[in-house]
Amino acid sequence: MTPDQIYFFNLIQQSPISGFILSHFDQKERICDIEKAKRSIGTASSGEAYLLKFFINVWSGCEEFPIDLVGMSRSLDRVHLQIIASWFAKPIYP
Repeated sequence: MTPDQIYFFNLIQQSPISGFILSHFDQKERICDIEKAKRSIGTASSGEAYLLKFFINVWSGCEEFPIDLVGMSRSLDRVHLQIIASWFAKPIYP
């Protein structure tokens, strides 16, 4: 893996719901399962959906899934907002 990919997955692992998010990524093959993510977003809590969208958008380097920043800031707890703030302080696109 590249240093950016390692950093990316380390950010995810800081989350208490990292298992949910990581279940949409194949780290060995370095791919994201977009179709699985679409299904998951439909059944996930708002916080889970926002985080999954955020990490997929970072991974893809584009807005694969639109995010309402105000809604996201209201739905996420401090831990998750700090994870996102860490990314804003050092943005990468693996």
